[in-house]
Amino acid sequence: MTGNRFIAEMSSSAPQSPEIRSAKKHDLPVCDVVFKGHEATLTWCGDPNVLRHLDQTTVLGVSLIPFSHSGEIVMVDLARGLETPAGTVGDTDADFEATARREAWEEAGVTLREIALVAVALVAVAQVAVAQVAVAQVAVAQVAWKNLDASAAFMPVYTAEVETMPPFTQCHESRGRRLVKCEDFINNPGVSTVALRRQLIADAKAALAGPVKGSLAA
Repeated sequence: MTGNRFIAEMSSSAPQSPEIRSAKKHDLPVCDVVFKGHEATLTWCGDPNVLRHLDQTTVLGVSLIPFSHSGEIVMVDLARGLETPAGTVGDTDADFEATARREAWEEAGVTLREIALVAVALVAVAQVAVAQVAVAQVAVAQVAWKNLDASAAFMPVYTAEVETMPPFTQCHESRGRRLVKCEDFINNPGVSTVALRRQLIADAKAALAGPVKGSLAA
């Protein structure tokens, strides 16, 4: 079963639920990326409400696009390079948004205002890298893969404006925190394509410009 068929069958068979706030129904292209240092393929869900039917067993991790008060992206300096905060769902996390808040604090040392969903991706890690990813303590081995052909799991992408940004200290998991202009984030080499990063930033700003606030809409 392909990723697209799996997403479609989950959405059609699951009970109907109210739409997730600020999530945009879109059809981002399938793309090859580097996920936590390993080759992977992202298939973007056309309907983000698929997230309502997922739990820890089918979610690989949570990614966050945090914006500073001045509209820059808050990134963290990890051993593998600059990234936005992300991580696996913890046993004590009340929900996926709680995971995003925890990772924002643990990696970037920031707290967040209200969170909005940007997109939901199906992440398929290349088979050759699965053992290495498991060793790196990314929860690949613990995921119930359902009937997927490859090792894959869902990853919601959230966004939020930063509420507080105290001085960064080494008690946090990363080596540092950097504020990056949106265009620099889009155009510099990263884990995905320029087109995808541009679309994600646009969708993140649109999500924050919804019923909550619109300060980053421009």
